[in-house]
Amino acid sequence: MLQSFLKISTLLLCLCIHTLRVSTIGTLSATCRAGFTINQDGTALCKDNDDSKVVNYNCPHSRCWCQNNQWSPFSGCRLKRNKAGPSNQHCAQYDFISGHTFSCKNPAGIDYICVPSPSDQPPPMACDTCSRQN
Repeated sequence: MLQSFLKISTLLLCLCIHTLRVSTIGTLSATCRAGFTINQDGTALCKDNDDSKVVNYNCPHSRCWCQNNQWSPFSGCRLKRNKAGPSNQHCAQYDFISGHTFSCKNPAGIDYICVPSPSDQPPPMACDTCSRQN
């Protein structure tokens, strides 16, 4: 009886260790400095800069945050259509355009162009449990 118990215990321990190792394979953290887009399926596309090229990551949107929010604060934003502003915006989605310029979509879905001053760069979204796109 004791031998059976030990065999079963050893088998369960090996299974648990294998499960833990498999669950951590392929999960990466990403900082979304070049852009952040929410997909229709509830995932997010996180764009990061790596040696002057953009690297894309697929992440669960629920695992992406910026200072405990699911948006990043941007300054120097103007409405995309009529250029009224400037204003500060909570950008739920954003993309780097050039220089210090970003496109921004706030949680209400309104599009802005943001040009924050170099000394006031917005903190990027950060995600975990991501996989790198090829």
